[in-house]
Amino acid sequence: MTRPLRILVVLVGLGALLLAPRAAAQEALAVEIAPAARLLQGGKAVLVQVTVTCPTGAVVLEAFLYVNQDGNQGRFASFQAICDDTPHTFTVRAQADGFRYHVGEAQVSAFVSLTSGASTSPGQTVTLQHRKS
Repeated sequence: MTRPLRILVVLVGLGALLLAPRAAAQEALAVEIAPAARLLQGGKAVLVQVTVTCPTGAVVLEAFLYVNQDGNQGRFASFQAICDDTPHTFTVRAQADGFRYHVGEAQVSAFVSLTSGASTSPGQTVTLQHRKS
């Protein structure tokens, strides 16, 4: 192999290594919704736990969730995600809008987007339960 070709191969390999962490960082955005949530105020609201992991230094553009039950959609509930490559769990209060939540199954949808363009929008069927004393 000629010297210029070897240099080109080395440079291409280094370029691939330098780009790999960026791709991995975008893939590191993850959101998990807990399988159970607590009813509050006679069903006017629910507390949902959501765990977010995002890359160190990432900037959150949006982070919110909402809860649907029996065809009714609650209000969007925002939360402030922390990006440091560590999972952080947040307890988010989601309000009903013109209806009341009740014991049983509901669907929680979340959305988190970063200024890098990475985003995720998981959904989870959860069990709504009365608040523990």
